[in-house]
Amino acid sequence: SCLIIGKQVAESLKFPPGHYQNNTIYVGHPLMPEVYYPLATFHRFLFEQKVTEAIRLLMFLGAKTMTVEHEIGWSKEFAGNLSLPIPQAGTILSASTTEKEKSESSILFRATLRGSAKPTLPNDLLWYRHEATWRQLAEGRIKFGLQEFSLVINYMDDYGINADLATKLSNTEISIGGQFQSFKKTKWKIEGVFA
Repeated sequence: SCLIIGKQVAESLKFPPGHYQNNTIYVGHPLMPEVYYPLATFHRFLFEQKVTEAIRLLMFLGAKTMTVEHEIGWSKEFAGNLSLPIPQAGTILSASTTEKEKSESSILFRATLRGSAKPTLPNDLLWYRHEATWRQLAEGRIKFGLQEFSLVINYMDDYGINADLATKLSNTEISIGGQFQSFKKTKWKIEGVFA
């Protein structure tokens, strides 16, 4: 359902930089009722937040190395548009690839960190409480000294924000806030070693 709001209500909500814009459709964050994203970029913002939280979690747990690998869904082009807390590494792309190069081409980035032998949890985790495997990994590290990790980031729910909805709304006088970035079921894996 849609709700038309005025400037006064909009001022009590949180939007990405450059927003709130009149005559634009925004979608509420599924876990933060005061946060709204433009319909067009809803999935990018949500997925970016989830990836960023997973990386922060691993850094706080003392990760020394991390390799983020694409398994299904959004890959390199999409990753290039994300604001992630670690630098991207070069990857191998070639017309004729060996098995090693094929494996390397799915790597989105790598990071080497100093790591920490005193693992902690960040205070402001949002997705963590909904991710049983993330919690299990944290417990393994904090209580039992887990040394290596493989953490999966799944983005499998479109929350009803899909291309059909974007198409229907694009035929109206209301903006969706940019070019629609379609939902894709996505699975990325982060592997590495703790300090």
